[in-house]
Amino acid sequence: MAKKNQHYVPKFYLRYFSFNQNLKQIGIYNLKNDFFKQDVPLKHQCSKNFFYGEDEIIENFLSKIEEQFDSCLKEIISKQDLNKGNQEELHILLTLNKT
Repeated sequence: MAKKNQHYVPKFYLRYFSFNQNLKQIGIYNLKNDFFKQDVPLKHQCSKNFFYGEDEIIENFLSKIEEQFDSCLKEIISKQDLNKGNQEELHILLTLNKT
């Protein structure tokens, strides 16, 4: 059975904007209600039930790409300089959309 809660913005990406860098919460602003909360759990943000369907085909495909993307971003961020030996990571990031 497919994961019910499927993110259209990957959780790994949202973690880079986490509250106090805790990797579990982000700030949200609701335009309709003019409401801000700085520490909302990531679990249900930018997600919908079965957004990609119940067969897991798209979800699994995106999961593989997201793993590579996250790994590359972590490496780039850890070095804090795009010019210090990140050529392999940059190449992966630039070609992921072709997989």
